[in-house]
Amino acid sequence: MYDDGIHDDSTFDGDLFGDETTAISRAEFILAHATLVVHEEFAVRSLEGTCGVAFAPLFVEAPVINAVTVDGRHIGRVRRLNPHRWPEKWVAVPLRGTPYGCFGSASEAAETLAVLTAASPGWT
Repeated sequence: MYDDGIHDDSTFDGDLFGDETTAISRAEFILAHATLVVHEEFAVRSLEGTCGVAFAPLFVEAPVINAVTVDGRHIGRVRRLNPHRWPEKWVAVPLRGTPYGCFGSASEAAETLAVLTAASPGWT
């Protein structure tokens, strides 16, 4: 095991994250979340300078999650529910809020997200 010199194993009770399975699950979650954040940043960067509502997939090979911008400003994402089932169902996810809606396409979800974001307090 790697010794980072910070932790004294002789006094460690083994409950940093719970058992090993919990620690591994937590680490996997952290890595998956970091991957999504990086991909979302790249998707948003690809939309800089766009006018109106625009969206780009976080993963080109699996476009089930899309970052959404209005005039190049990131407002949230749209994601597909049950990607292997038809017909398509999409939800809008604002940056600070809970997912809502059940839309028939990514563009419909993105447009609705843009309208509701523009109508929200603090939007300028």
